[in-house]
Amino acid sequence: MREKNGRLLRSLNVENILEMLYLLAFVLFVAYMFLETTMWEIHWPGKYMDGLLCILASLILGRVCFSKNYSVKETVFAVILTVVLLYAWKQNGYVELYYLLLMILGAKDISEKKLMKVYFGITIVLFAIVIVLALTGKIENLVYYQEGHRTRMALGIYYPTDFSAHVFFCSLVYVFIREEKLRWFEVMGILLVGTGAFWITDARMNFLCTLLFCAGLFLYLFYRKYCRKKGKPVSIPAWMSYIAALMPVLCAGSMILLTVLYTRSSHWLGVFNRLINARLSFGKAGIDQYGFSNWGQYVEMIGGGKSVETKTNYFFIDCSYVSGLLRWGNIAFAVILFVMLIICYKARKENRWVFLWVMVLISIQCSIEHHLIEIAYNPFLWLLFAKEAEKDDTKVFKRAGGAR
Repeated sequence: MREKNGRLLRSLNVENILEMLYLLAFVLFVAYMFLETTMWEIHWPGKYMDGLLCILASLILGRVCFSKNYSVKETVFAVILTVVLLYAWKQNGYVELYYLLLMILGAKDISEKKLMKVYFGITIVLFAIVIVLALTGKIENLVYYQEGHRTRMALGIYYPTDFSAHVFFCSLVYVFIREEKLRWFEVMGILLVGTGAFWITDARMNFLCTLLFCAGLFLYLFYRKYCRKKGKPVSIPAWMSYIAALMPVLCAGSMILLTVLYTRSSHWLGVFNRLINARLSFGKAGIDQYGFSNWGQYVEMIGGGKSVETKTNYFFIDCSYVSGLLRWGNIAFAVILFVMLIICYKARKENRWVFLWVMVLISIQCSIEHHLIEIAYNPFLWLLFAKEAEKDDTKVFKRAGGAR
């Protein structure tokens, strides 16, 4: 009995207690941010968010003080990240930069899978509750009637495309959690759910991303089965893995360049602009009006969410890269893009092809939507300093094959 109590006390050391307290505050924070994307009006206690942010920051500081696992590189980059994002936030006023910083630093040495399971659990539960409330008339279900298109529903979320984005990112998180345990019928389930979201919302871009995501997963599962029969590791050509790891830069660079080059007189860019619902033209208007700056600026955007009324003064830059560059500034944007590159490189280095494919789809999806660093949608940037989860069969082949 005494030995058992001793083991319990050793397991409940300060670091573990701080981690549990952080995860509790993390749940409250994620829940708040998710509910802020819904039509569910909740009267939060006064200064709720300020108090929660103070608790999160205090717990993160405590975990940093007790942690013995910061390498020199991690320390240097954490300092750079903190200085850049805090200064950019103070200059341009976009508090999501501060939120991102808290999530990245707070995830230090917490298991990736644990963090994502907590995120997935709270998000799915709240998502289901919101849908039920919308269908039963307890909260408003925005319905959009558009000539020449299907009727679109938001099912308790601000806007149909946001509903679809929630479904898409939840699918990415689920696949990340399952990773090497993923089976074909689970991918089929994701495809069916994505198709259902498309039928409800008519959000074509997210549906195309879902199709591409599932197609890549089916190919991977088939190839994995083949490799296991042959008794060899799952590997892909080095050039292909390099391209996949560079997708954040390739997507960001392509969309920014195309937006800068866009003119009404350009035939092919005009065709592409219409295919992606005028994202180039709105981005170019933003660049012309605000221009690029090192530390960003406030960009007034008026979207179509929270109301079914047509906005005569509609102006919204959907592309995360163009929007981020204008709002957060060149320096903060470059740092965030570098965070994505590091995460992609780590996935490639460890032969985690499912994880790398998830990051590829995030890079593509953020070319057309604005959820790159939004807490309620994309939790993958938080994994920069997180502790890598134990792998299954990939662990056996960690150094046996794959990209070199």
